[in-house]
Amino acid sequence: MSGSMLLTNARVVDGTGAVPHTGWELLIENGRIVRSAPSGTILRGTISDPDRLFVIDLAGASVLPGFIDAHTHMTAVPGGNKVDMLTEPESLKILRAVPFLRDTLATGVTTVRDPLEHPSCLAEPGDIALVLQSGVVVGGHTHVKEGRND
Repeated sequence: MSGSMLLTNARVVDGTGAVPHTGWELLIENGRIVRSAPSGTILRGTISDPDRLFVIDLAGASVLPGFIDAHTHMTAVPGGNKVDMLTEPESLKILRAVPFLRDTLATGVTTVRDPLEHPSCLAEPGDIALVLQSGVVVGGHTHVKEGRND
């Protein structure tokens, strides 16, 4: 996403355990939150092209930090077994993860941890991270750990 967006009048839960901030605004540039403050304090004059600023009033809505799924299997065969994981092509496992990553992100989960029950579940442990970094799939963070012992 390119350009600038200003979310106004939001209730912001910052993830620290503090009481939510009410009536806040968030400035988003090129898909990233660059500033948050009480509504009315982020001046539109600080935007390089204020006429192209997209403003959304979030009165009554909440903005939450990304959630973490600390145990997931992105490439597992639904209803499958370990033989399936060992015999199917790695490319199929990666392709299976694509809609999972998209749907997971759409539900507010921006970080996943896949403990992988067997190292051959992916061609290489960093494959999903590489897919995300390439921009082929929009996603958050991933942590891949081989083996069952954390």
